[in-house]
Amino acid sequence: MDVFISQKISVSDGTISRELIRSFDSKIAPQINSRILDPAFLNPKGYLALEVAINYEDEECWVYIEPIKINGNDVEDLHDIINDYITRGWECPIPLR
Repeated sequence: MDVFISQKISVSDGTISRELIRSFDSKIAPQINSRILDPAFLNPKGYLALEVAINYEDEECWVYIEPIKINGNDVEDLHDIINDYITRGWECPIPLR
């Protein structure tokens, strides 16, 4: 089954945000409140799965984890964090300009 992890990252006032996605091939589907760990995360303890949607026909599982807000409203700081995620295998479908 393809498992897609989705996390929203935004500046502190919420005016600019991006969704980041990472995909895995797994036989295990996380449940709500599962703690998801990844080397890209700012929180070393990971983030909780808030919603899980499974499409058995397409063999896909979407896992939406806790969103994060960075300190401040600097777009460059957001850009740096997104780049850190990308270097660790995540994708940003809508790039920052």
